[in-house]
This record gives sequence, structure tokens and C-alpha cells, in this order.
Amino acid sequence: MHHTPKLILIADGDARSCRTMEQRLHDAQYRVNTVASGDEVLQHCEIDPPDILILDVELVDMDGYEVCEKLRSDLLCEEMTIILLTPPNDDVAGVYPAHMVDFAGGDFFLAKPYDPFVLIQLLDDLTEDPVAQSASSPPAFPTRVTWPTSRPRASVTMYSPR
Repeated sequence: MHHTPKLILIADGDARSCRTMEQRLHDAQYRVNTVASGDEVLQHCEIDPPDILILDVELVDMDGYEVCEKLRSDLLCEEMTIILLTPPNDDVAGVYPAHMVDFAGGDFFLAKPYDPFVLIQLLDDLTEDPVAQSASSPPAFPTRVTWPTSRPRASVTMYSPR
């Protein structure tokens, strides 16, 4: 897989979970920064917006939906891809997080506990080199749940692997 260099910001209030995800993404050759709170996300994005934000919904100071809404109101963050990590759910309960992600302006959501290989596959699909991508078949994002959003280039997708 050929990655286009992109910066990923992980926002997770659970230090152990954050370290584990950071290590997995480093192992997969991604550039990663981490923060623990919504305020830190907003400050980081103001100074150096990442290309992709992995945003836990359950942060210590505010919920991820609120952070996502604030970022989407900032023109500097309009093109950022936002993946929200939502609380555990089943297929029926997944409707609520999907609508919340849509309302907040997110692009994808993964329900906890998620398979870390699914997250890496999603990141690989999002960062694949466009030249290599055009030489192969276009990536398909098979999904279990998808809703259109008000964002012109995205749809909220509960991502599942190919």
C-alpha cells in the first residue's frame, strides 16, 4: 500500500486506548499526534489542522459531536476527514450514532469495540496514493449503514472491511 503522507490526530480521553491506537498507526507507517480533550483538539486544529481526525465521542471535557460541530464551522477544517469512535452498539442502536455523526458533520464512524485492522483498512483507503489507486480498481467502502450528509463530498459511513 502506498500512502500519501498525511497527518492523523487521535483524540481519546482513555490514555491506554490512545497509546494502543497510536502504536498501531505508527506500526502501519502513519504520522500521528495525540490529544486527550476536546479543547486540545480545537487548539491543535487551529495551529496545524490534521488531514484525518480520529475523534472519540466520549472525551473528558466535551463530547466528540460538539467538537466535530465546532471544527466544521471553521473553514480551515472543512476538508479534514473526521472519523468518530462511538460507544458500543448493535445494528439497531447504530441508527442514533449515525444520525449524530451526520448532524455533527462527521465522515465516518466506528462503533467500539472496533477491530483495529478495520480502522487501518479505512485509513489505507483514505490515504492510498492516487496514482496507485487509479492503476488498481477503485476502493469500495462496503458498509452496513450509510446516510447522506449535508457535506457535499462525504456520506456518513459505518465502515466495515472489504
